[in-house]
Amino acid sequence: MHISQKLKLNISPIAFSETHIEIGYLPNTNKDDYQHLVNEYFDEVAFKFDSRSNQITYVAFKGDPKLGGTKDLVPVNEHLYLVGKALQQSILVWIKDNREITRFGRKLAFWGSKNSSRLLSASLEQLGLKPIHGLETMVRYELNTEILFKKPTANNSEAYLGLAIDIRTSNVIDLTAEELIKLGVPIIGKYVGVKSKEEYEFIRPRVKLLGRVIGIKEDKLILTDSEVDSISVKKAYIEPRTENLLSVIAKYYPDKLNYIDARLKEAHGPYSTANIKEDKISTFVKLLQKHHSIKLAPSVKVDFLDLLSNQTEWFPPAIPMSRPTFLLGPQGTNTYSYPDLGIARYGPYKYLQHKINEPVIGVICLKKNRGRFEQFINQLKNGYPEETWNYSTSWMSRKRDNPFSGGLLGKYRLRAAKILFEEVVTNTPEEYEQACRRVLGRTTGSLDLAIIQTDESYKSLYGVENPYFVSKAIFMSAGTSVQAIKLETIDKDTYDLAYILNSIGLAAYAKMSGIPWLLSTVATHSHELVIGLGSAELSASKLGDKHKFVGITTVFQGDGRYSVWGITREVPYENYADELNSSLELAIEHVAQENNWQPNDSVLLVFHAYKPLKNIEISAVKRLVTRLTGDAYNVKYAFINISHSHSFQLFAPDNQGKRYKSAGVSKYRGKGVPERGICIQLSKRTGLIQLTGPSELRSSTQGIPKALKIDVHPDSDYVDLTYLMRQIYSFTYMSWQSFTPASEPVTIYYSKLIARMLGNLKNIPAWNSNTVEFGNLKDRKWFL
Repeated sequence: MHISQKLKLNISPIAFSETHIEIGYLPNTNKDDYQHLVNEYFDEVAFKFDSRSNQITYVAFKGDPKLGGTKDLVPVNEHLYLVGKALQQSILVWIKDNREITRFGRKLAFWGSKNSSRLLSASLEQLGLKPIHGLETMVRYELNTEILFKKPTANNSEAYLGLAIDIRTSNVIDLTAEELIKLGVPIIGKYVGVKSKEEYEFIRPRVKLLGRVIGIKEDKLILTDSEVDSISVKKAYIEPRTENLLSVIAKYYPDKLNYIDARLKEAHGPYSTANIKEDKISTFVKLLQKHHSIKLAPSVKVDFLDLLSNQTEWFPPAIPMSRPTFLLGPQGTNTYSYPDLGIARYGPYKYLQHKINEPVIGVICLKKNRGRFEQFINQLKNGYPEETWNYSTSWMSRKRDNPFSGGLLGKYRLRAAKILFEEVVTNTPEEYEQACRRVLGRTTGSLDLAIIQTDESYKSLYGVENPYFVSKAIFMSAGTSVQAIKLETIDKDTYDLAYILNSIGLAAYAKMSGIPWLLSTVATHSHELVIGLGSAELSASKLGDKHKFVGITTVFQGDGRYSVWGITREVPYENYADELNSSLELAIEHVAQENNWQPNDSVLLVFHAYKPLKNIEISAVKRLVTRLTGDAYNVKYAFINISHSHSFQLFAPDNQGKRYKSAGVSKYRGKGVPERGICIQLSKRTGLIQLTGPSELRSSTQGIPKALKIDVHPDSDYVDLTYLMRQIYSFTYMSWQSFTPASEPVTIYYSKLIARMLGNLKNIPAWNSNTVEFGNLKDRKWFL
């Protein structure tokens, strides 16, 4: 996509009156010296300690303190990290006497100072009600400095410093458990904690959670999911979640709670919707420009410029993107830009070679829901009725085609499907287990798919207490993929139900070894593998010990073909490097044999990681590459960190969003949100890509979505950022869980699904992980 719309970043570029700045050096120091200096000169100087050289570097942002050592006049852009730290610290010193600081370090966070920043109190006053002592919803500012480049693709890239600014909201419940109990607020079942001890006295303590309350004995709260048995009611505070805030408000204004809730949601809106948020960030920049004057070391004047716009030279350059084309049809040669419509027209990719054309499907549901569930399964098999679709869309001025006409049989070109129902009277794990074994006993071979009825309540059940996990373990151990369907899902409105069936049908076909579509691409290498490294942290409770499991490994070929053959295992994180190395070797051997790789062929290995890669992971891959290079192939590799966790936010102020109707009223979703596919290059190895645009949002009340940040690791020897980002964009269209493009590439998404599911199944007695490694499921997308 070429960028034609106006864009802004939440970055205020920082300009300096001089090109050089005076930097101080204190050699032969240690960490204690550093901490002493930080404490003594906090309001005047920013320090940086280098443990490799045992040297402290510093720059003054107030006056000219005599610290000894040596000083040198150096280019500003050679010390942007230290200068950025000084700017951030100077802002803190400026505001800490009249604003509450909630965080200081890599990021500075603080509350707004005006009455308009107290959203709950303002909402109550608008309703003619008095504010409540100890309860508030505050506007929170977050600041940190970022290093950017004017022309990151050039050899002489010019670095500059920018201040990243974000504005959010925070709830405050500053009442002890003792006070809440006296008010009659229910405490049982809520998580509580104590006020934290912060490094600096000017930082407001936060609530550090200790456990969940299961009882009250005298002046103690009895806890579970905790390292301590109890806590004094005088020291405990409940978690400041919105539902907890409302439960306290209900004790003060029970008859007005709905009005207060509605007014508070309305007050939250400006801090999540794009255009108003961008305007408020711009207002803060103007506040800095007018009232915060800084001179560094001691005569370099600092100016905060207006937010970055793509109409200025400071804005990062764009990387053009375009929607990929997909391969479909009986021979895999038909092409179409929209997979859903393409499958309806041509059928899924190479469906003539599909091995399961008359699937046997087992269904487990509650007896009391049999009628509704049977009706839903019939529609999944045969399609959403045309007459029902026509009726539910009769209000539309522009007629839409039924998205699930023909069902699994018609849309995916299956010949027949046999459905075997088993009922349970209650939703206990024991009953579900017996029903699973009964339906498995009714087949002469094996089930091709199992469908299990669940509901929302299952989300709060862990391990063997969850009927879904118990059922999934039994079916998967027998070589059967499983599809969960929530009861709440089948009760959706008729219009939505057609699209729900469409998504479930897609996942079901993929779980039965089908390939719905592939990418039509022209690779730059003879052979290309894109490898996803995902993980999940799991525990038996909210605060219980977290065990990290790594999904090893999702391996895709350049056309998006998922290569599965049974090496995807769950491993504890401490065994990660060894498992990664052996898994990759097996993966490459399998793909090389399958695709007839020849000696001296070129191979590109692209690694998509869920977190910044550590040396242990890089080293494991380098060892493998060394062996491959010596034995057979010419290998290059790229290590990429993919994350939604970053400081950047893109805005498109002139974008009017997408029109839709809600309850007969026309509304617009995604105002001020950049279109999907907008991509900019922040540095030689870093880029941002917007993967959720107005068309992907569902309503006007959804907050502004974040772009995906892409970082290519310095140890990579393939660094074509444009090619790598375009590949990531294409891979967001390759999830077979839904026809809607994903907000991250399928490499990461599938890895997360695998790691999370294997971690949840690990403690189920009936589970046997060999099933996905060696059994019938090794070539199926069982995790969708």
